[in-house]
Amino acid sequence: MRDSHDSGVGSVRRRALLTAAATGAAGLAGCLRQFRSTRQQRSPEQLSLEIHTLAGDYDARATEIGRTLSDNLSAVGVDTELVLLPEDELRRETLISQEYDLFVSRHPDIRDPDFLRPLLHSSFASEIGWQNPFNFTDFTVDELVVQQKEETGIERRGTVAELQHELARQQPFVPIAVPDHISTTRSTRFGDWQRVQLQSPLSLLQLEARGDESEQLRLVTTDDRITRNLNPLAVEYRSKGTITQLLYDSLGRRYDGKIRPWAASDWEFEQTGTGPVATVTLDPSLQWHNGESLTADDVAFTIEFLQDTSLGAFDVPVPAPQFRGRTSLIDTVDTVDDEVLEIHFAETTPEIAVRSMTLPIVPRAEWEEKINAPEVAGIELSETLTEALVWNNDEPIGSGPFVFDSREEGQELHLKRYDDHFLTRKDGRSEELATAFPNGVPFERISLTSVRSDSVAVQLLKDDEADSVLPNLDSSTVPSIGREQEIELHVNPSQSLYLVGCNTSREPLGNPHFRRVIARLLDKESLVSNVFGGFATPAASPLSTTTWLAPEFEWNGTDPELPFFGTEGELDVEAARQELREIGFSYSSDDELLEQ
Repeated sequence: MRDSHDSGVGSVRRRALLTAAATGAAGLAGCLRQFRSTRQQRSPEQLSLEIHTLAGDYDARATEIGRTLSDNLSAVGVDTELVLLPEDELRRETLISQEYDLFVSRHPDIRDPDFLRPLLHSSFASEIGWQNPFNFTDFTVDELVVQQKEETGIERRGTVAELQHELARQQPFVPIAVPDHISTTRSTRFGDWQRVQLQSPLSLLQLEARGDESEQLRLVTTDDRITRNLNPLAVEYRSKGTITQLLYDSLGRRYDGKIRPWAASDWEFEQTGTGPVATVTLDPSLQWHNGESLTADDVAFTIEFLQDTSLGAFDVPVPAPQFRGRTSLIDTVDTVDDEVLEIHFAETTPEIAVRSMTLPIVPRAEWEEKINAPEVAGIELSETLTEALVWNNDEPIGSGPFVFDSREEGQELHLKRYDDHFLTRKDGRSEELATAFPNGVPFERISLTSVRSDSVAVQLLKDDEADSVLPNLDSSTVPSIGREQEIELHVNPSQSLYLVGCNTSREPLGNPHFRRVIARLLDKESLVSNVFGGFATPAASPLSTTTWLAPEFEWNGTDPELPFFGTEGELDVEAARQELREIGFSYSSDDELLEQ
């Protein structure tokens, strides 16, 4: 596997992509102006920062966090501009081109310490997506995120605790809050919703059908992207693959609390001198939705393809960003025969290596044609992206329990049960699967309707035109849901994290003391109350709602490491200014914070 961590090449790739993305967005320029604020004239020496975040229609919580930070930075003398963007442009500027000072966004998934490795290790800084978008380079953090993936038990916990202390000291990003997943369901046609986590696709398959009218599961969402794009590798990917994971199988799936064999009938790990080796045996009945057999060659191709979607055609690899942490665990893959393959891992433990079993399997015959650079607005994006990462995958061919049926872009998506799937066939289920999914696939069809607002989505449930709203609903909908007898409210913790990202390659954001001041300008407790309506957990660590949280970072009403400059959301401006003076900053006669 080739080295993809040449930071110089990565910077060129980012700049090239930015140019192309800007060209592709030129037609939207007039519409985007309404999102941007106007900066006032400033002194040439005054410190100036931009904060990029989502416009309220895309994520009102991110907007309000950004607005609060902007107001408080301005209060301490920083010339601040809040730039409100549509989601696709925010992702391009922050996760692809890194053209920002500060950004406020929601990281989609931090569930254990190894998710922090691609997020923070310096070797990922040249890649796109949530691969170190902070340009953060620190030897100690590099050492700790690598060390923890090679350890188990109490040793790993000690290293993870040390990592959390280092992140609290350095603040490459400021963790704000972990939001709750808020959703609502109707139990007239399906039961057992209490055990369902709606962000998990397999949970839907554990529903209990009630009566003859339950052949179709009716879902509603306010995110219309899934009606437009069914590409499980998409570079601007959705936070959860609730639908695509029903179309595409993986070797393993997480259910009943752990990752277990799924498309694989079994796997065995053997620890070697350099890293573990997994011998994986496939279910012999596996086949694609077009009737072709799914073989070990498809699995081996998928792993190599996700590591480099150009398959060696470009000078540097172009990995699939959202799977980068998992594919970086794998060194090589060897096929033994059509049903058996060996996966050789880098130095890690089987406990961490098993995460790579959750990669989506794609058919070689269809995807190996997607290795070329795509065209955006007539410009070829050479060496930056491949077609595999940007095409819409209009008629997906997977091997999952559901097959694509039809869609109307921006409005509806329809799937139907794949009756040749092992979960549907009683003779195709292992004892473990039969216990976890006693009803197999309990409905014949899934319909997904996209609507404009949370209130409309909830009304469809009240009118018995939907069975469930996919999360996440805004907390403002909770009172109206609570007044309805036939629909139920579900609130579950998520693995996502709202954060403020710092571009550490730009001054003064390269200074950890300044980043710590930024962290203290936000009252996380107040934000959770006022912005999230109480449906979130304030975070002093990115692992705050996981079992890996170090006890000293538990929330007790205030940030234990970086308490807010003030009380109940009201900033103590003079205390913040004094801290800035103590770390080496100075002020003009007009109370403007000066560049160093």
